Amino acid sequence: MAHQVRGRGGPRRAVPRVRRTGRSRLRPHPAAPPRAGEPMTGTELVLYLDGVPAGTFWQNAAGNIGFVYDASWRANPRAYPVSMSMPLAATEHRAKPAKAFLWGLLPDSSGALARIARENHVSATNPMALLRAVGRDAAGAVQLLPPGATASDAGPRNVNIATLTGSEFEKMMISLANHDEDWDPGAYGGRWSLAGAQSKVALTKTSDGAWGVPQDSTPTTHILKPGIRGFSNHEINEYLSQRAAQALGMSAAQTELIDAGEAGAVLVSTRFDRALEGEVLHRLHQEDMCQALSVLPDKKYQKDGGPGLAQIADLLSNTSLGDRGNSRRAMFDAVVFNVAIAGTDAHAKNFALMLNAEGQQLAPLYDMASALPYEKRLTKSGPLLAPMRVDGEDRFTAIGRKHLIATARRFSIPAAEAEERIDRILTGTADAYTAAADELTGEVRTSAHEIAHAVRDWGELRGWIEKPPTIITSPAKTAVPKQGRVPKGTPAGGQYDVKVNDEAPDIDLTNV
Repeated sequence: MAHQVRGRGGPRRAVPRVRRTGRSRLRPHPAAPPRAGEPMTGTELVLYLDGVPAGTFWQNAAGNIGFVYDASWRANPRAYPVSMSMPLAATEHRAKPAKAFLWGLLPDSSGALARIARENHVSATNPMALLRAVGRDAAGAVQLLPPGATASDAGPRNVNIATLTGSEFEKMMISLANHDEDWDPGAYGGRWSLAGAQSKVALTKTSDGAWGVPQDSTPTTHILKPGIRGFSNHEINEYLSQRAAQALGMSAAQTELIDAGEAGAVLVSTRFDRALEGEVLHRLHQEDMCQALSVLPDKKYQKDGGPGLAQIADLLSNTSLGDRGNSRRAMFDAVVFNVAIAGTDAHAKNFALMLNAEGQQLAPLYDMASALPYEKRLTKSGPLLAPMRVDGEDRFTAIGRKHLIATARRFSIPAAEAEERIDRILTGTADAYTAAADELTGEVRTSAHEIAHAVRDWGELRGWIEKPPTIITSPAKTAVPKQGRVPKGTPAGGQYDVKVNDEAPDIDLTNV
């Protein structure tokens, strides 16, 4: 049975009481082909936001994709845009923004896309067809369903899960870790679409700590990620990074580490796009920066033509007036933090916006990790590079204070305030990692401190934190035997004459 290796990284969140179904529903089963009469390409998909129809994605015979808002959604005083790239002011949006939004809901892994396509007899290059199969529980508030289907969220929401036993949960985590590109969640009865390249699964957690596969209208509450093959202790790395960011005053997704038996440590991240009202679990809408900027996921890195900090700064300048200042500061802090940890995966898809009737806000930080524990492996082909250039510089070894100050200006942050933020984060990150490692126990704690040491060594190398003085004690006063034996009858007869070497110099290398 899985158990925690530490307490939660923050206050306990309410968990709805759950109606559980029998475990017979969890038996592996083959994927069902589309029903007779249903189009293989999914020419239309109705988009629901927390159970309310907001519009329809369409695809014509030529493969072109577009989106049209429902008139009732646009007339709703509490309406908000599906994407910053598809404002409510226009009824219809074609091609680039619609396509980028849909692809952003799907896994980045070609293996995962191929598995979904194979099981549902559709093309792995058609996002409409793929989401027709797995769009029932997508990121944020999104559900995508064929026309005529009723969104389960639109009716009474009976929280209902198929509970996993301890052994079932452990087997799921082992399977997930061993199939990082083509894991089949369908074998457990679920239908999920989680964006990103890393293997992960979304589950629902009960008030008594059990894990379950959501049924019908029940949203998932947590995202679980085992380690990544080839990157030792990456799950611990991400946990430390999230906790350190929180300790430095940043809003970051709540995480914990659990021991999943043979599967090892598993990172559990509480979904920030869920909210509990009474006993009803609501979906909150979000989109990543690539979706917001109409950029396809394969262009998420700036070197591949993806967004940079300048585009994100401009995007935040167009968010709701009351939120943009806080969002700019939060984004700038994240930039500084990723410089402090050499966060090579801090690309545009790993930042998101929350969209609601009140406006748009930068989402809590997520998927953060340091490349420093893997530096020797990663630098064989060149230096560690930032995924988004900082004032034109992408080499982490070269990004300095002047680059960060210039970036602060781009985010409309005054110089004095920027200096304070830079100092606080660059000087405090190593201690924050150490404190997070101290919260853990057992072998996980040992591994965590190795990661924390790598971050500290980097900070010392860059001169952001002082290197502790190296104190070498003076040589011990040596005993030198006098040649020859003292004749018997003398006070020291029968012994070597011991001479203390008082001329050995006292050496202080404290400041060397």
